[in-house]
Amino acid sequence: MEAADRTLEARLAEALGRAGRDAAPETLPASLSGRLRTWAALAAMIFAEPDFQLLEEPTSNLDRKGRAAAE
Repeated sequence: MEAADRTLEARLAEALGRAGRDAAPETLPASLSGRLRTWAALAAMIFAEPDFQLLEEPTSNLDRKGRAAAE
């Protein structure tokens, strides 16, 4: 049996905050607008902590604040 990740909730909240949103981690993506789904996708990438990210038109649904967060 694997140990529970006691930092998961805090890491999710941090990723959402770094993406510029304070949405609850349990929010269903289907309930979000296209713009907010883009925010959620950016938060997911931040959470995954990849070495690099390739994004195709990542800012097409974002406002100025969102474009700044993506950069």
